[in-house]
Amino acid sequence: MLISESLFKEERLKHISKIFTIIAIIFSIFIIFTDIPVYSSKDAFYDGSFFIMLVYSSYILVKAVVKKRKRAVLLCIGSFIMYFGAFHDILRGSGVFYSKIGEINAYTYFIYLLIFAYVLSQNTKEYQLSIFNSELNFLHAQIQPHFLFNTINTIITYCRQEPNVARELLLDLSTYLRGKFDYDSENMQIALKEEIELIKSYLTIEKVRFGDRLEVVYDIDDNIDITVPCLIFQPLVENAVKHGLKDNIKGVKIQILVKKMDNYISLQVKDNGKGIDEDTLFKLLKQESTGVGINNTSKRLKLYYDTDLMIKSSKNQGTCITIKIPVGGKKC
Repeated sequence: MLISESLFKEERLKHISKIFTIIAIIFSIFIIFTDIPVYSSKDAFYDGSFFIMLVYSSYILVKAVVKKRKRAVLLCIGSFIMYFGAFHDILRGSGVFYSKIGEINAYTYFIYLLIFAYVLSQNTKEYQLSIFNSELNFLHAQIQPHFLFNTINTIITYCRQEPNVARELLLDLSTYLRGKFDYDSENMQIALKEEIELIKSYLTIEKVRFGDRLEVVYDIDDNIDITVPCLIFQPLVENAVKHGLKDNIKGVKIQILVKKMDNYISLQVKDNGKGIDEDTLFKLLKQESTGVGINNTSKRLKLYYDTDLMIKSSKNQGTCITIKIPVGGKKC
């Protein structure tokens, strides 16, 4: 009954399902702790109530199938397999007919539980994805006002002195903004080369802004044609620039490495900044930090690929963050 009600949001149906569920629980407890004579009038009352609940839950499931609710067909098949086993054993035990099959209710119920467990796991994954996608939408919309302001000011500065540089910066800014806003909100996937293009545009802008304080080195293998969850890598690069340059007069060197291994693609961002202290690193690894970018990336990696990002950092020795994407693609 509880599963049936989850297929619909109407309050009336939910209230009816809860009433039936409470009645079923009370009957079950009463039957367990009460000595009831066989074929008593109470048995008939219990069987009748149980039959009404089965009919109502069947109505809900059939309605869900007609309205094309997600996985309703699978739940309906599992439920009717269980109903068949229950009625088969009741009629066989009552002597209505003879069956060579024997009692099968336990087996059909087990099949139903397997189907229910699968549906529950898929619903849980979809719920987690909806949360991650909400965070991802926030990341897409999150353009630091000071970054945009400083970039525009930089472009204005170059307009008269070096118009070609200003033009290139405008193209990079356009690519960056397009990558932030132009994405498939349903699929949430992007070609890795497009993610790298977004990263290069961002770093080009930052390189012009910070000059010699920012050094960028790319080591990217050719012919890597895979899709990845969008913004799986770019927020980590932004973090490296932000924290690498923070309170760092000498500047920072950022290395972007994309390497094709035997059975996975390695994405790395390295910096030679001040590093991460042990307490902050522990919180990052335990997903206890307040940073949306790293937490969201870590959670999506676990959900999509059953893996996690790796963070290596030491005080004043820089930081290296690695992502491993299985060549086979999504595992969930």
